[in-house]
Amino acid sequence: MTETIHQILGIIGIIAGIAFPVMLIVLLANLKKRQTDPKGFRQIVTAVIAVTLLNAGTNIAYFAMSVQKYSRFDTGQLEVMELTSADLHDGVWDTRITKTDAGENLSPQLQWDPVEGAACYAVYMVDESADHWLHWKQMGFTETELPSGFAPGACYIGPYPPEGTHVYMVYVLALRSDRCGNLGRLDAPNADVTEMLQSLDVKEDGSTGNVIAYGYLTGTYSAQK
Repeated sequence: MTETIHQILGIIGIIAGIAFPVMLIVLLANLKKRQTDPKGFRQIVTAVIAVTLLNAGTNIAYFAMSVQKYSRFDTGQLEVMELTSADLHDGVWDTRITKTDAGENLSPQLQWDPVEGAACYAVYMVDESADHWLHWKQMGFTETELPSGFAPGACYIGPYPPEGTHVYMVYVLALRSDRCGNLGRLDAPNADVTEMLQSLDVKEDGSTGNVIAYGYLTGTYSAQK
């Protein structure tokens, strides 16, 4: 229900936003009616004011619901999963997972214990050194041991730092339902990773609490000279 109201407010806001300039044009076109038809002119002014208030009100309500929708996500309240990878050694990712001349562009091996109540899992791999560049986004799977190369090409682009040493974070989240958010553009910079994780926490009815637990790994990889 909350999600439906949120969508309705967005639609009303769009309609009111389109109607406002139209009503303003009508008002300007009828300025002469101030003398010849004051009652009709007052009705036009009233309509313009009503559309203006409707536009402002729906936009404020939509924004407030958007903030409420995501503000309750707090990893501090979640169970922490122990996540391991055979492709991470001494804090450095193996070359085989990279999309470089020496790499094989294979998603890293991951493993964790099953989480009670989880219907499925989601994984993100983000380059924290390059505006949250997204290298892996895969959702809706039930496996808790992902072999190297588990991700299809549409979900994974291995690290390929142009220069220097980059920090790559892998997040795995356990979800109550298989309804998954879809924020984040693969192989492109993104907003803060928290926004991507928050999108997974929203249930079908618009309430939060879809994420049961999460785990993460941190590793670096340096550009090869």
